[in-house]
Amino acid sequence: MLAAPAIAANPATVARELERIGASTEHVAAQVAPKVVQILTQSVKVAGAGDEQPNGVLISERGRGSGFFVSSDGYVLTNAHVVASATHIRINTQDGAEFTATIAGVDTDNDLALLQTEARKVAFFDLTLDAAPRQGQLVLAYGSPMGLAQSASLGLISALDRQLSPDDSRAYLQTDASMKPRQFGRAPGRSRGQSARR
Repeated sequence: MLAAPAIAANPATVARELERIGASTEHVAAQVAPKVVQILTQSVKVAGAGDEQPNGVLISERGRGSGFFVSSDGYVLTNAHVVASATHIRINTQDGAEFTATIAGVDTDNDLALLQTEARKVAFFDLTLDAAPRQGQLVLAYGSPMGLAQSASLGLISALDRQLSPDDSRAYLQTDASMKPRQFGRAPGRSRGQSARR
């Protein structure tokens, strides 16, 4: 509301400011892309109701998700549900490289999994740095929604230190950056009111 008069008065200034913001997000996306990977999984389950095969038959399942390098020697952080029950895990990078991954550790309470790959000297996110997030700060969500690798969406931090219940000791960052489900065939993801664990 307060910005409306300025927009009407000087559209050229607004256009330049939008171009500046766009250039900044493009730069961030280019820096992030090599650190983010697509995760492809294979698993086996017993067929049940709703499956094409008869009940009790072992069938193969494929899954997709996202993760990111957290060290230069190829460790990848992802969600535990992405690799749950996986018998084979493959990592694809932005430049087309492909690696087999093994599970190095799982924290199911926080839905986190650490994967080990043979990748070396890779760009990575240094999780030891203090990001100091702020309410209203612009953020990029980057990953492989519905199996589509290297996708970015823009939003802002809606709130800090959210708790899903008063007894939950974990704090969340709430963002409106669009995050889609990890596989085709799932219900579309909500773009508002989503939370990311911190």
